[in-house]
Amino acid sequence: MRGLSGLTETLSQLFEQAGIALPPWAFPAAAGLAFIALVPWIRQNHRTHQARKLIHEAGSESASDRAALRAAALALVERHPVGLVSIADEALRRGMLDLARQALERLKAHGKPTHEIIRLQTAIDGPPPAHLYSEIQVIEQLLSNGMTQAAENRIARAQKFWPDAPELLRLATVRTEE
Repeated sequence: MRGLSGLTETLSQLFEQAGIALPPWAFPAAAGLAFIALVPWIRQNHRTHQARKLIHEAGSESASDRAALRAAALALVERHPVGLVSIADEALRRGMLDLARQALERLKAHGKPTHEIIRLQTAIDGPPPAHLYSEIQVIEQLLSNGMTQAAENRIARAQKFWPDAPELLRLATVRTEE
């Protein structure tokens, strides 16, 4: 306890030099009040840490246990945007895209922080397509190589950005007719 009393004495001397006289119990009381004020952040940090540990454990479990651990991890940080961002980042590091998407959707429901939403969206889905016609060329190349599932995925993604593009509608209808 000697270190705390030394710190208290030093702070008392600094305040006395400034012309402020405080009783010796003021500094420990202020430290206690600061700790009490920080309890919500400390609890949330602990919950985020627990959620990360659950994600780590989910990597080595069976499929049914993995789903339960992921749900528990999301439940721990449900109402805290920073925790959701942390969970999404951890899921991306571990290759759990479905968990990252779930965390991103819950983060979008909060509506903040938008820069994190954009960053996570790009990390999960990749950058948005730049040009419609280059995307159409890639889709046609995938179809000609027989990679129909990849082409369907690219069509669905491109339609999010260009919903009324007739070329994409044509490729989608050609694919469904086959």
